[in-house]
Amino acid sequence: MDHLNIEFLEEYKRLDKLCREIYDSDKGVTSYIEDMKKHSALGMHYVRTWDEDLKALIHIRDLRNKLKHELGTMNYTMCNDADIDLVVNFYARIIKQSDPLSTLNKISIALPEQKTDTKQKYSNSNTNANTSELLPTILIGILFVILGLLISFYL
Repeated sequence: MDHLNIEFLEEYKRLDKLCREIYDSDKGVTSYIEDMKKHSALGMHYVRTWDEDLKALIHIRDLRNKLKHELGTMNYTMCNDADIDLVVNFYARIIKQSDPLSTLNKISIALPEQKTDTKQKYSNSNTNANTSELLPTILIGILFVILGLLISFYL
């Protein structure tokens, strides 16, 4: 048996267990992938690493499935250190909430607040500017228009 394959499977099981707990599902990493696919339109727009993270997760899930279900795969090296690092790093990103879905969630929570703040600031500025404050500005504008017409009439 190849030690890299075994190490990869152990790290994958750890990641899969975490995903099963998050989703309260027996599908683990597959649930995470399905969730990413469901939110791809927004994710690809707002999360810089979305596409590469999704491809990487699909890759490691496919690698795990080959190791577990295809005959003879444990007899030779199927994965490398980079595959193991990918699993370990993704696990850590979920724990730190810097994974793609956590990042998208943080952004989507912030977006409505920004829109609300903008609307509120705009409506407050309109409310504060009552008509008596605007009257001198309007009158000066009308005077300039009249002066412009008079000057163009005499020239």
